[in-house]
Amino acid sequence: MDEKTFGRAFCYIEEVMNRSRGFEGEVKVKFDNGGFDIRLCNDAFKKFGGGDRAKGVAIDGSSFKILDGLSFIISSRRVGYVVADEKGVIRKKIGDMEIDTLSKQGLKDDFKEKYGDLMDSVPPKIPDSMDEVNDAIRGLEEHVMAREAMETLGEGDVVMMDGSLEGNKFLSEIIKENCNIAVERGLHLVGICKRSDLYTNKLPVLAWVKKRGDSIFAKQRWYYPLSRERRVYIAKLHPFSKFSFRIDINPMEEDVEGILNKISAFSNDVSYMGYPYPLAEIHRDVVITSEDGLYCRKVLREMALKSGFTIDEWEDIFFDYHEYLG
Repeated sequence: MDEKTFGRAFCYIEEVMNRSRGFEGEVKVKFDNGGFDIRLCNDAFKKFGGGDRAKGVAIDGSSFKILDGLSFIISSRRVGYVVADEKGVIRKKIGDMEIDTLSKQGLKDDFKEKYGDLMDSVPPKIPDSMDEVNDAIRGLEEHVMAREAMETLGEGDVVMMDGSLEGNKFLSEIIKENCNIAVERGLHLVGICKRSDLYTNKLPVLAWVKKRGDSIFAKQRWYYPLSRERRVYIAKLHPFSKFSFRIDINPMEEDVEGILNKISAFSNDVSYMGYPYPLAEIHRDVVITSEDGLYCRKVLREMALKSGFTIDEWEDIFFDYHEYLG
C-alpha cells in the first residue's frame, strides 16, 4: 500500500482525535431507539466521594456461533449472575451452555417461540438475521435472569447489568418491566458498558468526557450527565483508574450520586480498578471462548461421523473456502 492510502485513513483519525481534544458545544447523541441533544461543556462535571459498603448482583451472558451452514447456524449461549458485597463473592448461579439451531426459513417463528416462552407475549419487533436473533435471545435471557436474581436481594441493593439499559427494539419491553420491578422492591437497577459507541459528528463522546473529566478532577471520582432525563452518565469510579464507563441508571431513580457511591464500592479491586469486580467475575464465568466453540464443533462432527456421514459430506455443508486460502 502506498503512503496516500495510509494518509487518507490517518486524516480521518486525526480529525476525530482533534475534535475530541478541543470541542465544546451542542451535539446530538443517537441511540437505537432515539436520541437527544446535549451541550458538552466543563461546567457539567461533578465529583463524588465514593462508598465503602454495598451489596448487589451482576448479570451477564455470552453467545457464540459454533457452525455456519449459510442457511442455518448452530449457536450457543450462556447466562448467569454473581451475588457479592464489597468484600467478595457471596454466591453464584451459572447457567448451562445452551445450543440452538436457527434457520433463515424459520427465523421469525424461532424468535416468536423463544420470546413467548420467556415473556409470555408477542415480540414488538423481529430481528432480521440469524446472528441478531441469537444475540436478542441472549439479551432476553440476561434480563429474565435479572428478575430471578432480584428475588434474592434486599432493599437498597444494586442490580448491575452488563451493557446499556437503553437496550434495543427487541429488549425495550423487558427492560421497562424490570425497571418497574426494581423500584417496587427498592433495588437500584443499572447498566454498565465496558465500551460505548456513543459517537456524533466525528466526536467520540466517551473519549471527550474522559479527557475533560480527568483534567478537571485529577485523581478523583467524577461523573458527567449525558442525559438527566434518561439517567445516562459517564463516570470514573476510582480515583486512580485509567478508565471511565457509561452508566445507565433506572430512569425512575432520583438519587444518582447515592447509586454511583454504591457502584464505586465494588470498584476497588486492584485487578479491575475502577470497574465493578462482580461484573468482571460473571463475565469470566459465562464467556464462551473460541476454544469452547472448537470443542463443540469437534463433538458435533464426531457425532456426524459416528452416524455414518462422511467427512466430505460434513465439509460440503460447513467448510469455508476462506480457511483454505488462509
